Amino acid sequence: MTIKIIGHRGNGRTTETPFAEGKAPQQTLLSFIQAIENGAEGVEFDVFLTRDQIPVVIDKDMAFGHIISEMDCVDVQRILLPMGQRIPTLRDTLILLSGINESREDMDDLFINIELKGPNVVKPTMNVVDGVAALYRLKKDTIYYSATDRQKLSDVRMRDAYANIQPTILTMELFAPEKVHQPGYYVSPRTAYNKAALGDLRQYIRDMDCCAIDVPTTDIRPQLIETANDLGVGFCTHPSGPRRFVDCEKTYNALTMLYQYAAKSGRTVAFKVDDIAAGRTVVNAASNQNKAPVPMLERAMGTLFI
Repeated sequence: MTIKIIGHRGNGRTTETPFAEGKAPQQTLLSFIQAIENGAEGVEFDVFLTRDQIPVVIDKDMAFGHIISEMDCVDVQRILLPMGQRIPTLRDTLILLSGINESREDMDDLFINIELKGPNVVKPTMNVVDGVAALYRLKKDTIYYSATDRQKLSDVRMRDAYANIQPTILTMELFAPEKVHQPGYYVSPRTAYNKAALGDLRQYIRDMDCCAIDVPTTDIRPQLIETANDLGVGFCTHPSGPRRFVDCEKTYNALTMLYQYAAKSGRTVAFKVDDIAAGRTVVNAASNQNKAPVPMLERAMGTLFI
């Protein structure tokens, strides 16, 4: 078992980032196609509801000068994005990904990470998943639900006892707030986890039968790896914060631990990145336990942070 490279918002962000050249707008059908063509083993995307309760793939309710939750889906889909793209519905996205899966033959099915955003999103989202699974051979066990709001994941579990759920853990939850420095949620590598928060996470994972922990890569320490091993879960992780050398080092060290954990335990570890090739470079270096030349790592790391 190795680390899966997952395209964040498809082929990576195209807003608030200097690394958008040649990329389709984030979270569009073309962006998902680009990510997979670039070698991603899955994609991550966010889901909000329109006014008429249709799940659409977008990371913010306020987007492109419009408030998505105050518009019907037909009007949302009239918004024209660069490269002729539109804001896709969840249904169209899952149909696309299920079709790609069928064309991959001897390859593993794509890892599909749905981040649940906005109010009342769970039931409509899961209705769409069930419908596409019934008609288009979408395998529901390839879908992994993430959310910072644990009630959303509890609602997923109530609906489907077998759904893959992974709580998204924020830096401010794992560490005492006074230990988290802004900008960029920086925490010293010597800072210990908040014991109460870690205990609460352990209990939630047990109670909800979670499959993984969704956590910033720079926040992963040996104690969290041990916790995951004790609970029998994997990781879904993502770089975050400013592009500082210390964050590159922390990310590399965490990936080294994650690679060893995946190889030894056989559990899934997914690494969500904005640049597929850079993600592969860093993971390969970490898996070989032999650092690439520092300039190469810095260049690769510089395109990863989300």
